[in-house]
Amino acid sequence: MGTKKSEQTKINIQKSLMQILNKKNFLNITVKEVCGNANMHRTTFYLYYQNLDEVLCEVEQNLLDEITEQSKNINYIIPTFESQNMNMFTHERWEILDYFKENKEYLIPLLNPHSNLNFIYNYKKTIYSQIILTLKRINASYGVYEEYVIRYLISGIVETLYYWLKNDDLSVEEFTDFLLRFNSMNSFIIPEIPS
Repeated sequence: MGTKKSEQTKINIQKSLMQILNKKNFLNITVKEVCGNANMHRTTFYLYYQNLDEVLCEVEQNLLDEITEQSKNINYIIPTFESQNMNMFTHERWEILDYFKENKEYLIPLLNPHSNLNFIYNYKKTIYSQIILTLKRINASYGVYEEYVIRYLISGIVETLYYWLKNDDLSVEEFTDFLLRFNSMNSFIIPEIPS
């Protein structure tokens, strides 16, 4: 089932689920509803998926794989005590923000803080790994506060991304500018612990 038509059918099922997920809790969504929204018969749905969980898992995994791939070569903006890493926000960063914007119909329902989905947890794990790699690359440490700072950054990233996608009021360039400006004002005021 690797034809263009079958791939398009799967995409239609996924989009239908995401549209409904924007309005309803996942546990209250039925296959019948998804099929009705996609203008297809349930038999077509079952040619591709066993249940809605399988659709959701595929959507989440595809997004996480692409985000991970696009994130490999970027440094997260990390406020340091010295704030010496301000020029790390490069063209690659804009590309991942473009990706988020292009896929907002999938990301908004999955990043919704009121959802009971695993996507947020898994996305936070992805960000965590990238922040750890960035800290190693720039040889930075927050000492005893490191885990707290990382978790603070992760929560801020997820919530700010969700808000930006949902409100759709800033372009990628404007959002990038906001992040740069915010970071330049936001060195953590945490006293350094002597080694």
